[in-house]
Amino acid sequence: MNTTRRNFIAGSLLSPLVSAAATPDRPNVLVVVLDDLGCHDLGYLGAADLKTPHIDAIAERGLKFRNWYSNAPVCAPARSAILSGRFPASAGVADNGLPLAHGIPTIASAVKSAAYRTACFGKWHLGNTNETAPTGHGFDSFYGFHSGCVDYYSHRYYWGDNYHDLWRNRTEIFEDGQYLTDRIADEAVDYISRNRGNPFFGYIAFNAPHYPMHAPEKYKARFPGLAKERQTYAAMIAAVDDGMGRIERALETAGVDGSDILDTLVDGAPSPHKSLYWSQGGQLATRRGPWKLVVNGRLYDRRANGDKPLEGEDSVWLSNLDDDPGETRNLRRVHANLVDELLTDLYRWRDALRQPE
Repeated sequence: MNTTRRNFIAGSLLSPLVSAAATPDRPNVLVVVLDDLGCHDLGYLGAADLKTPHIDAIAERGLKFRNWYSNAPVCAPARSAILSGRFPASAGVADNGLPLAHGIPTIASAVKSAAYRTACFGKWHLGNTNETAPTGHGFDSFYGFHSGCVDYYSHRYYWGDNYHDLWRNRTEIFEDGQYLTDRIADEAVDYISRNRGNPFFGYIAFNAPHYPMHAPEKYKARFPGLAKERQTYAAMIAAVDDGMGRIERALETAGVDGSDILDTLVDGAPSPHKSLYWSQGGQLATRRGPWKLVVNGRLYDRRANGDKPLEGEDSVWLSNLDDDPGETRNLRRVHANLVDELLTDLYRWRDALRQPE
């Protein structure tokens, strides 16, 4: 199989939560995103102090990608890549604060041509105008907020100007006091129930466990032995997990045994991508096999200069992730020829990046 990222999107091969309603050649598809989740903070990923039974059950029955990368380390660029299949810079979203430009194809706009219904729930963070909001990018309906983070109860923007940010399509709505994670799941469940006879694509973008650290007591009570901040964090993830359980039950009620895409994804063909690439705030990175090269990397380790680019020898950092997954040893001098090859390839990719149309 020679599957490009856009073919992957157009073929709707994006989630283990695929319902058997509609028709076999047009399966219903849900893409679910969590925000700022730690890399081990689900039960099946090794968390010992958290409980995520519903997500764990989906992982157990589905296909787990153990070496799967986001296209960016921050919100808006990563979301632009998920939705468009482009590198963030090519989608015009090289950093936070930039909208996904109108006219760039998304999963939603692609599947609408196949008579899919489309809906977006939760965090958008890719624009708030008529042209850049979800309904300007192929989604028939939207419930959620446009900005980077909101208070989970008042639904007001959490930085700077404290404006209200909760919307249904292009109409501002007010649900003060209702916990947003629960409401996102409610809306997704209702949408699935109302569209049981139609092929649909749903993008469910939970903002949890992104700060502010807010969770109802009913979820905190499940983790009495944890320190206060970890308890709240665990409760926020538990709320998402409960929501996932309700979403899966809604799929089952709507007619859902699922579609097995295992043969499509693991038919023995090599990856069509020789290398992977990233660009973020002056940093560049590439991955080829076990080798990862980072240029102008930043540690963000809370030290005084932790947000400054690494200098000198460490400005170019080569790691072998098979031997050193924590990237603790710089092998640039040990494998100088490989570094030259990867750098040449990385800069060629950067210079050839397509700009937004």
